[in-house]
Amino acid sequence: MGYSVVAGAAGRLLFGYDSFGNMCGKKNSPVEGAPLSGQDMTLKKHVFFMNSCNLEVKGTQLNRMALCVSNCPEEQLDSLEEVQFFANTSGSFLCVYSLNSFNYTHSPKADSLCPRLPVPPSKSFPLFNRCVPQTPECYSLFASVLINDVDTLHRILSGIMSG
Repeated sequence: MGYSVVAGAAGRLLFGYDSFGNMCGKKNSPVEGAPLSGQDMTLKKHVFFMNSCNLEVKGTQLNRMALCVSNCPEEQLDSLEEVQFFANTSGSFLCVYSLNSFNYTHSPKADSLCPRLPVPPSKSFPLFNRCVPQTPECYSLFASVLINDVDTLHRILSGIMSG
């Protein structure tokens, strides 16, 4: 943590970042080879893990997508129509940035670009701005993954080092 403060990358640790290299809550510069990087995330301060309750293991790593969102969903969302309504009313888009909210219910790719249903209710963790699931079974799984997952530690350290 001390190195990140000295090197100027403390924001990655505190604010978090999405799967495309964008730091949440900041205006970002494009990253070569990352087509969805370089976005203005000043109004999207929270990190939302798309499948926080349905983590998949591929090989030795967890497969999860992180997005910057303006609000965490505080109510459970059971359908893509509800995810779409949440996006349109709150301005918080829970599907990959390349998918327009109108297409949440029309695109055949929505299943792979949107969170697995149901989306659990979550609240932002005050210090690190992560959307943390509020149902007990999801919370315990989510917390154990963040604490024990070497890939998460690697992401944090690589973010610090790249800064």
